[in-house]
Amino acid sequence: MRGKKINKKFMGVLVGMLFLLLGGGHFLYKHFEQPKALANVDYSLLSDLDIVMGDAEAPITIIEYSSLTCGHCAHFHNEVLPKIKRRFIDTGKVRFIFKHFPLDQRAIDAAVVLSQVPKLRQAQTLARLFERQNHWISDQGHRALSEICQLDPQKCLQFIKNQEKVDAFLKSRLEAEKMMNINATPTFIVQGKVIPYAPTYEEIERLIEPNF
Repeated sequence: MRGKKINKKFMGVLVGMLFLLLGGGHFLYKHFEQPKALANVDYSLLSDLDIVMGDAEAPITIIEYSSLTCGHCAHFHNEVLPKIKRRFIDTGKVRFIFKHFPLDQRAIDAAVVLSQVPKLRQAQTLARLFERQNHWISDQGHRALSEICQLDPQKCLQFIKNQEKVDAFLKSRLEAEKMMNINATPTFIVQGKVIPYAPTYEEIERLIEPNF
């Protein structure tokens, strides 16, 4: 599946001059038939914004750059990731790192609220956000997000309006663009290979299984 394109209007409003420095905020993506190599990936670099599943000592690391409003990302999390979790993450073979790459304002709202959920509940809450994606996206307020994340509605509103928290996610996204050349969601890095689309379980399995 191909990744979701960036909402240029949204990012132009929010990051203005930064986007001018990055070429006007116009990004493209390609769906490659085979993953492409990516050298020098430092898997030890984790952000406080990341959501990590699995054993820190697992021999294989999968990194996903994802937007909470991306339909292809939701498909992966609802249909593919549960199989990967059962087969590879829960058995200690894979560590899965979810990195936010918000494409629009609603994705930032959801990411900010999710970041306020206790760390031990974030992976479970992430799954619920993707399962109920259509529900909370269609609700232009914050109550659906507060319900899914099990947080007080008024506190959620305060989080969403907190510019410092919003800026943290924008900064993280811009760093991914500049340092890792991420330009669409979902994008995965598996064993040093970039997959710029939502892979099937079989594709992930083919990259992982030869290592065991």
